[in-house]
Amino acid sequence: DASVDELVQQQQQQQQRQQLQLLPSVATE
Repeated sequence: DASVDELVQQQQQQQQRQQLQLLPSVATE
């Protein structure tokens, strides 16, 4: 279902954001 695909996409986006937060502050600046 489309709703399931949306949930999967949201989970993937959250995981990517968490990974970005783990990067050193120097990389983000």
